[in-house]
Amino acid sequence: AYHGPSLVIAYAPCINHGLKAGMGKSQAEEAKAVECGYWHLWRFNPELEAQGKNPFILDSKEPQWEKFQDFLKGEVRYASVMKQFPAEAAELFQQAEEMAKKRYATYVRHTKKNGRLQKPPIFLLLLMIPSSVHRHQLPPPSLISSSSYKSKDLCHG
Repeated sequence: AYHGPSLVIAYAPCINHGLKAGMGKSQAEEAKAVECGYWHLWRFNPELEAQGKNPFILDSKEPQWEKFQDFLKGEVRYASVMKQFPAEAAELFQQAEEMAKKRYATYVRHTKKNGRLQKPPIFLLLLMIPSSVHRHQLPPPSLISSSSYKSKDLCHG
């Protein structure tokens, strides 16, 4: 274990996510998030670099991507987008899955680097920090990247 400060970034469903299974199933929802590739588990231990080891450790297994969109549909914040904007939702959900796959591929690449990384993968942290969008039961920024999507459409509905 690293003998220094730690930063923990976790996927922790809240009432605003609107879990269809109910908040009593939030731990199961967290496990589903990892299983389908929505959330990835990894560690960075800078002390391993001195030992010539890779400081980046990916703990997540290869995601079961076929479960990704079902995971999204299990939360009211995404299901409401499907209900109000079905055509846009299909495109946004597909883009979210593609971005999750790219993020996972980036993590896998980091695990294959020999011993030394130039610096910790801070950019990876920034991709995972939830935004204020969650408080409004809207999709995260990774879903709001479509050129056909207009954020004002979801804010006035």
